[in-house]
Amino acid sequence: MPSSHRECIESRFYRIGVVADNGTGLASLVAERIPMVRQVVAGRKVGELEVMVLQELWASKAPLGPRELMERLPGKKRAYTTIMTILARLIEKGLAERFENGRTFVYQAAGNHDQLVARAIGQLIRSSNDPRIVLAHLVKDFEDPELINELQDIVSRIEKS
Repeated sequence: MPSSHRECIESRFYRIGVVADNGTGLASLVAERIPMVRQVVAGRKVGELEVMVLQELWASKAPLGPRELMERLPGKKRAYTTIMTILARLIEKGLAERFENGRTFVYQAAGNHDQLVARAIGQLIRSSNDPRIVLAHLVKDFEDPELINELQDIVSRIEKS
């Protein structure tokens, strides 16, 4: 029974393997695409590096420049242009903000995770034909009496102000 030997190299996007069949002496190259891992943050699909950058922005007490982000990111060093591309994508998705700081720009998260989720939900509700119905369904679907009481308190405070 012929045995086969398999060697595998992985890159970010592909797993490439060489399979050699000892019985025939022939080798074949096999490549398969590795699916990109995506996560959802505040209703937006983000890639692994976008999540890493966003986590660094959340962890920082002050806005960060691209070079500071490069130094803080774990793992291999990324190119400056890669960090700039990721920051531009996060801004486009509404997850980060850019500010002028002298002759350079600095970046910060557009809010903490809960604030970003609330902003995304607000945008969805405003895009509906009848926001009142959407809100009613949203509240009705929560079967948590404590949460409903908290919502009633919030509404009462808003009405008083």
